[in-house]
Amino acid sequence: MRRRAERGFSLMLVIFMILILGLAIGLLHGLLSSRVGAYRQQSRRATLRALGDGAMAATLAHLSAQPFYRGLPEERLGEGKISTDVSPRPHHTVHVSTTARIPGWIQHIEADVDLAAGQPVVTTWLRTPPRRDGAG
Repeated sequence: MRRRAERGFSLMLVIFMILILGLAIGLLHGLLSSRVGAYRQQSRRATLRALGDGAMAATLAHLSAQPFYRGLPEERLGEGKISTDVSPRPHHTVHVSTTARIPGWIQHIEADVDLAAGQPVVTTWLRTPPRRDGAG
């Protein structure tokens, strides 16, 4: 009789240990999943920022050499796409709008640039938060 009770206790102990192990694995999975999501978001933001800043830098360089430059048509750069549009404004200023895209996401930078000094001088700068891109 004692052997049977020991077996029953051992079986209950094993089931309890499996339950505890399952809970621990579930908690670990949840923790790792949230961290992976945070790393993906950080990577997405950094990529969009680099693409947008690169597009703005290229446009400012073109404006330095050609004050009547009107922007960069959409082109591939790395894993994303960039484009810029330059609109003339009064008093030797232009408005520069850049678009950075990676699959499923988009970000814009808007800047006003003064060209009166012979070189572009950014007077205002606005970066929009990344958002889902319906255009893909």
